[in-house]
Amino acid sequence: MNLSVTWFGRDVNIVNDFITAIEKRRGYSARNRISISVYTNHKWFFTGDIPLRPFTSIFIDQRTIDAILYNLEKFYTSRQWYADHGIPYRYGILLSGPPGTGKTSMIKAAASYFNKPLYILPVDRIAEIDEAFSSAYEDAILVIEDIDSAKSAQKRREKNDNGFFQQISPGNHGLDLKAESLSSILNSIDGITAKDGRVLIMSTNHKENIDPALLRPGRIDLDVEIGYITDESFRKFIRVFYEKECTEKLKHEIHVTGAQLQNECVTSHLTYEQILDKYTSR
Repeated sequence: MNLSVTWFGRDVNIVNDFITAIEKRRGYSARNRISISVYTNHKWFFTGDIPLRPFTSIFIDQRTIDAILYNLEKFYTSRQWYADHGIPYRYGILLSGPPGTGKTSMIKAAASYFNKPLYILPVDRIAEIDEAFSSAYEDAILVIEDIDSAKSAQKRREKNDNGFFQQISPGNHGLDLKAESLSSILNSIDGITAKDGRVLIMSTNHKENIDPALLRPGRIDLDVEIGYITDESFRKFIRVFYEKECTEKLKHEIHVTGAQLQNECVTSHLTYEQILDKYTSR
């Protein structure tokens, strides 16, 4: 389809601004930027661009990064294969782990690597998921962070005869309104009307609280746990922030996140020697 635009005057900025607005609406990311849109008031709103996030700047083991890149690359290059095998062309990833371990950074880095815009559905808008997903730009990466904090996504529970809560059994049909909300989430992710071509990434600090129905294969195709800093990711951090090669091993009792290490450098101003003394067993 061709579109002709006519305007009066010689100021081409009017047309350039118009084109830019359309590109942003369609999820176009400017050079070296990631386009971000957030769903609110029943609409997707473009909220701005953020710089690309390279994988060298996130402190996660390379094996985890490689697994995510390999599976997304496989998905993005296999549309015809999905069609030939009658499989809906959709992909879901769950990132789980303690706060500050790099889940959000991983999402930004993946969007940067594949040059995809991010469409973020706030968890407090989860009731509008069907409308949000159906109106999102097809080629975007859809994001729901902290999915475990949505009551409708938590494990279904009921009171037993003693007044204590227990998980609802598969044969129990006395599901409450929350269960109906969960059904809406599930149908939006992989129901008949679910849109093809999308990647959904959800993050959680408490995977154990999520209803198993939300995690089954076909809804979540790749389940990735992002844990505390390891020897490998610590060396990566030292290389980025101190420009040194470190061969020391972390203390066995240390459970530290990448966010904490970054704070030690940026806010506490720990020197290279101080950070080794604090976290390694040298």
